[in-house]
Amino acid sequence: MMGYKDNFKSAFGEMFNSDGSSQNTDAAADETTQDEELVFIRDNNNGDASPSAPKEYPVTVISNVTTIQGKVTTEGHIDINGTIDGDVEAGGNIRIKGTVTGNVSGNKIEMISCVLNGNTTAKTDVVIDGGSNVTGDITADSLVANGKVKGNVTVENNVLLQSKASIKGDVTAKSLGVENGAAISGSISIPESN
Repeated sequence: MMGYKDNFKSAFGEMFNSDGSSQNTDAAADETTQDEELVFIRDNNNGDASPSAPKEYPVTVISNVTTIQGKVTTEGHIDINGTIDGDVEAGGNIRIKGTVTGNVSGNKIEMISCVLNGNTTAKTDVVIDGGSNVTGDITADSLVANGKVKGNVTVENNVLLQSKASIKGDVTAKSLGVENGAAISGSISIPESN
């Protein structure tokens, strides 16, 4: 049975001649050899193989026994189980299960039994479960809320307020769905469709 290193050497050897030049067959030009940690992709322009960046962002985990004071920035995803006293910015998704005092911005933001004191800005969705308390404005593409929000909500598309949701602030969205038991204290604005 071939080991991890032997398998990699064999695949690398198939892609390149012993002098390091690439093979020039059409089949070789379309081959992709995938290793567990590094992906080599054949460049169809010149036949060279080069490492590619991982398609998935890494996840940074802040444990429930960790407290960070200051701004946290990552290009990847972040799971916050502990406490952050400062802004959080992520290129990927953010999952908050702890406490954040500061503004939060990322791709998708999910809040699970958390406390957030600060504004939230998401490129896509914000999801707030029934055990979460958010104090601050929310700006996103869509919102599904089942927790408590004290602040204005500005959403490009759809807002769904589930049965335990409570919003104390103004809501602006393309559409609004409200389940029995949800509460809104503030104005509701749904712009006309063109």
